[in-house]
Amino acid sequence: MVGVIAVLAAGGVAAATSLGSTTRSVASLKSRSIKGMTVAVSVPQEVDPYFIAITNYFKKAAEAQGLKVLTANANGSVATQVQQVESFVSEGVKAIAIDSINDQTIVPAIKDANRHGIPVFTIDTQPYASAMKAEGAHIVQTVESNNPECGRVSTEQMLAWLHGKSAVIGKVILPLAQSTVDRNASFTSIMKSHPKDKVVATVNGEAQYAVALTVTQQMLSGHPNINVIWTTDGPAATGAYRAIIGKHLVGKVHLFGNATVVPADQAIESGKIMIAGATQFPSVEGATIGYDVGQYLSGKHSQTYLEFTPCNPVTHANSKVVTAYNTAVFAGSGKEPVQILLHGKFYQFEAHGKLKQVSLP
Repeated sequence: MVGVIAVLAAGGVAAATSLGSTTRSVASLKSRSIKGMTVAVSVPQEVDPYFIAITNYFKKAAEAQGLKVLTANANGSVATQVQQVESFVSEGVKAIAIDSINDQTIVPAIKDANRHGIPVFTIDTQPYASAMKAEGAHIVQTVESNNPECGRVSTEQMLAWLHGKSAVIGKVILPLAQSTVDRNASFTSIMKSHPKDKVVATVNGEAQYAVALTVTQQMLSGHPNINVIWTTDGPAATGAYRAIIGKHLVGKVHLFGNATVVPADQAIESGKIMIAGATQFPSVEGATIGYDVGQYLSGKHSQTYLEFTPCNPVTHANSKVVTAYNTAVFAGSGKEPVQILLHGKFYQFEAHGKLKQVSLP
């Protein structure tokens, strides 16, 4: 899959922004054995294969370094996720990685881990800075998609397709996570320059297929003049896609947004309902945190930093390549390589901490 990653990453954004020191110290830190240590990862739910990929690749990279991994999914419940993180703390795990449902309510749980000396890493989205400051909480590292770029890419794809024609737009979003908030903010900023395109309804798909299907159907019933739907996440896109079919609006309503799920990629390939979107790299996010948890616990790095994985366009032209990549990632066959992003560069991670850099075009 190295070649496929290289194709997808061409022209993408892979920036690394330091939150502390700009370099990773290795020699100055005392190395220690981490074999047998237990770490944990919590994701919002495992209906969406995106979160399954994050969990699976976190485990691959962590276990390859000798760590034991506890996993939990919150089944869409904010309260459940907080309880799961608190349980990890009670069990005395050595590190916790969190892909949070709500980036504000998770902060007290992060603070609890801090009090017990347990380092916290976040995946895919960052806790709200204001809440972190208020609690005096801190994290070691965040790896997330370049979410403003995700919103920009899918919005610009929509505008290119419209080619000056006006649109009546409905949005299916997730309003609680900073990642989707950032995508939505990009949409809003760009659309200020396109006043003739009107957003007439916005609904919360809760990042769940069934919910997105239901609320999109309701939105379309309440606003029969909608001719474009824009979404912030893969489950929203898939739910909206099915709603358009169910309401017999194929050819009348067209879809744009996040396409990091195989059904959305395949929909773009067919080109009848979903026209274009943006894809993320959940496997790279999960594996990078899994790798760096091990590096941190072994004393090989101590810096706090943020890394953005690319968010690349998906169009009819490259949809087959994207579908092949996401199919391999979400299948979890164990044969696909584990790839990580370190300071803006891709590497293939092998057992015992060996890295091989992937050349990108």
